[in-house]
Amino acid sequence: MVRKLLKHETLAFGRSMLPMWVILLGMSVFARIVQFFESDSTVYDIVRGSAFTVFGISVAVCLVMTVVVCIKRFYVNMFTGEGYLTMTLPVTAEQHIFSKLLISVAGFVASIIVVLVALCITSLGEVLVEVFKAIGYLFDKMYQQIGFHSVVFIIEFIIILLVLAAYQMLLFYGCISVGQLARKNRVLAAFGAYFALYVIEQILGTIMVIFVSLQMNWLTSLFEKLELYAIKHPYVVAHGGIWIGIGLYVVIGAVFFFVSRYIIKNRLNLE
Repeated sequence: MVRKLLKHETLAFGRSMLPMWVILLGMSVFARIVQFFESDSTVYDIVRGSAFTVFGISVAVCLVMTVVVCIKRFYVNMFTGEGYLTMTLPVTAEQHIFSKLLISVAGFVASIIVVLVALCITSLGEVLVEVFKAIGYLFDKMYQQIGFHSVVFIIEFIIILLVLAAYQMLLFYGCISVGQLARKNRVLAAFGAYFALYVIEQILGTIMVIFVSLQMNWLTSLFEKLELYAIKHPYVVAHGGIWIGIGLYVVIGAVFFFVSRYIIKNRLNLE
């Protein structure tokens, strides 16, 4: 049943985003065709500028629409009248959230790929070839300097991007779920929950700064020891810092996951 749910979510996401992807690719083709008629005329400059402006807007809209579609799918599918059908499926709340999260992250990756393909069409690959050459040159230099650690850093970078995408979606899911506890204006309440989380984040950050300032002697000693260790094992410290950051986002994301799960299982009140 989970496999069917994932298939359904994939098809639903594809139907929503396919028109935007087609428009973006169409605009990339148009921008490329315009370049075949290059001239010094004012008309060409206007047409070319307009084509690239619309193409740039299409790229931005595609990325924004990806997030909007993911959020809308969660809200409509779980908390509106469509939720009555959703809740009849022999699938747990965890599976519902996980399937939507998985498709959302995969959908964002798909949109990035479509954007790269569109850029490749617009430039006939010229720009991307130069970019990849530069990346290859930098990677080669980095590999010569730090060896296998360079590969690990790249893998960690990809993991960070995926974790951040999942974290952001879980944040939206949590805010939407909390917003459903309101009797009226639930969408507005979801925005309020997002704003409240931002305020809480700022307060916790301020408290942390105050705590750090009061513990300077202890922290100074700790940093001195860490600095000595970092001198001997710089890459170990770097990898450790990266994984601590990943772990924090995973933990906070898990909190939002369980908040959404609790509300869906115990406090669901469909419109």
